[in-house]
Amino acid sequence: MNSLNALKELKIELNSALELQQYHGLLDLDTRIKQQVTEIMSCHVVSGNADGGLRKDESENIKKEFVDLMNVYQRVVSKCQDKSNDLKKACLELKASKKNTDKYLDVAGRF
Repeated sequence: MNSLNALKELKIELNSALELQQYHGLLDLDTRIKQQVTEIMSCHVVSGNADGGLRKDESENIKKEFVDLMNVYQRVVSKCQDKSNDLKKACLELKASKKNTDKYLDVAGRF
């Protein structure tokens, strides 16, 4: 279950990046998490049966970890959407401010 432990560590890193607002690291973490999930899933179904040759408690641990990970991802997506909306609003305010500044300079330039 080294893959599962690695996934737990990545989940902690993702949570930490969210809490510390280190948005620049999210893409790399996402890629690494996808690789771990793929590795876990390929090991889980390699034997061809529904349990993938895992004990019931191992299978339950994987499910629990995936649910926990999805909860963190939901928080990440929500935070990123909020940040995006804030940035769009700030951009629109800057554009409006620039237009007003341009109008002022145009009028002031006439005198």
